[in-house]
This record gives sequence, structure tokens and C-alpha cells, in this order.
Amino acid sequence: MKRTSGAGILLVVWLALATVFALGANVPLAGMTSPYQQGTILSVRKSEVQSPAYGGGDNPSDAPLRGEHYAYEVAVRVNCGNYVGRYDSPYDYFPSAFVPEHRIPVRLTRHVLYFSLPNDREMQMNIVGHKAERQAVCTEGATP
Repeated sequence: MKRTSGAGILLVVWLALATVFALGANVPLAGMTSPYQQGTILSVRKSEVQSPAYGGGDNPSDAPLRGEHYAYEVAVRVNCGNYVGRYDSPYDYFPSAFVPEHRIPVRLTRHVLYFSLPNDREMQMNIVGHKAERQAVCTEGATP
């Protein structure tokens, strides 16, 4: 009776797993659906937000530094609903993909909008508003 070495068994197992993964990589993704839906940007509104004024103490040097940040509210139509997402940033920069009438892939969750941006980036915004459209308007202007 011939004994097999542990290295030989590992080699056979490794080759079997590599074959299974290689075959699985060639399986078409036709059965899988994307979690993204096509959305249309309706409007973008930018506002500059400042921290509240200091209101206590006698010595002005004790006051905290005033900070500024930027808030962007993006209205987007997805299927039969209009959603408003809010994005806060310390920078005066917002991706150029967010312009009115531009179509963009959107993934909806209960409280967050996820936008698929070029270069495989994903941007998230908290939902601050939602309004469903009337059925007559919805059937005419629904996105496929």
C-alpha cells in the first residue's frame, strides 16, 4: 500500500478548487439583476452652512472657530417617486454628474439614495424628502 504525501493531497485540492472557480467565472450574469434603477436629476440646490454664533462666556478668545460647510440638495425622479437627497461636504465641490435632466443610476434604500458615478464610485445621500406622483403622471413619464 502506497502512502500519499500531504503536499500531493493539497495540490490536488488546490487544482480542483481552481478549476471550479475558473468555470464559475465564465457563467453569464443574465440571471442577476442590478440593484440600480435609472433616475433623472430634477434639480440641484447648493447652500453654504455656517456653524452657529458663539453665545456664552465673557472672553472672545474662548469662542470656538466658526466653520463652514456646504450642503447640496438633489431632487431625483425614480420610477413613480420624487426623492430629495442631502449631501454635506466641507468642500465647495460637487460631482458634475448632478445636473438637471441628466439620467443616473440610483439605488434606493429606506433612508439613503446611492448614486453610481463614473469610475465605479458610489455616492450616498440621506433622503430628506419623498413625494409619490399621481398615477396618470406616473404612467406617462415613468422611466424604463
